[in-house]
Amino acid sequence: MRHIKILLLFFITALGLSGCLKKDDANNNPYTITAPVYTMEYITPGGSGTTVNSGLQFFGAAALTYPGTDISDTATFTVRLTGTSVSDKDVTVTIAPDTKALADNYKTDSITYEAMPDSVYKFISTTGTIKKGSSVASFQLVFFPSKINPVKNYMLAPTPTSTDHEVSGNLGHIYFHTIGNPLAGAYTWEYIRIPYNDSTATPDTHTTLPTILAPISPTTVSVKTGYYTTPDYLISFTNTGGVLTNFSAVISPDGLTSFASGGISFIINPTITVSADYKTIKIYYLVFNGSAYRYVFDNFVKK
Repeated sequence: MRHIKILLLFFITALGLSGCLKKDDANNNPYTITAPVYTMEYITPGGSGTTVNSGLQFFGAAALTYPGTDISDTATFTVRLTGTSVSDKDVTVTIAPDTKALADNYKTDSITYEAMPDSVYKFISTTGTIKKGSSVASFQLVFFPSKINPVKNYMLAPTPTSTDHEVSGNLGHIYFHTIGNPLAGAYTWEYIRIPYNDSTATPDTHTTLPTILAPISPTTVSVKTGYYTTPDYLISFTNTGGVLTNFSAVISPDGLTSFASGGISFIINPTITVSADYKTIKIYYLVFNGSAYRYVFDNFVKK
C-alpha cells in the first residue's frame, strides 16, 4: 500500500510539472517569438540593395521626384512577412490605398494631402503571393508623371489589406506623395555664360533645354543652374492666398561646397526676378574662379 501511495504521488507531481510547461518548451518558447506581421519595403529609384523606406520615419524617401515630362515610371515595392524567417505555406497578400493615412504626417509637415487620383497611377496587380519558403511578395506601381498636377499635394499609401496577419503599426504604409507648389512643373531653360566681368559681352555658352522645377515644399522649388558642376538653386517665396512675393534664389549647400572646392567665389550672389504671371523666372550671378570672371544667366519659362 505504501508503494502504491508513493507511485501515485510521483504521478501527480509529474503531471503538475508537465502542466507548467508551455507547448514546444523543449525547442522554443512561443511567448518569446514575435507574431508574423506584414511590413512594407520600397527601393527608391537609383537605390540598391534591400531597404525599408516605409512608415513615417522614411516619409521623405517616398516622395515622387520623377520628371514631370515622363509619360510613365514604375515603382517596385514588397510586402514582407516579418517575425518568421520564411513562410511554411503560400500566403496570398492583397494591397489597397489607405485614405485614412493621408493625415499621418501632418504634425511634421503641416501639409494637407489629397488622395492621389486613380488617373495618375495604376497597380500592375493588387494581389501577390508569398511563396512557401519565402517571406516577400513583390508589387509594381506605375505612375504617370505628366498627368500629375504639380500644384497639388497628393498621397497614395498602399498597405496590406489581408486579414490573416497583423499589419505593422510603424512600417505598414509606403507614403508615396507629391508636394504641390505653384512654381513647380515643366519649363524651357535658357542657360547663358559670359566669360567676362561684363554682362553685355558675347556669351561663350548659350543653350536651351527642357527642365523641371521640382517642389521641395509648398513654397520652395529646386532646379539646376548650368554652371560648373550644375548644382541646384533653391527658389523660395511667400504665398499669401495665391499671391506670390518675397522671391529668393540661393545655391544649395552641396553646390556651395562644390564651388568652394573649385576655388569659385561669388562677386554677385544669385539675383532673381519673376514675371507678374509667375511663368518666367530669371536668375543671374557673377563669380570669380581664381583666374577669370563668369557671368551666369539661367532663364526659365513655364510650358
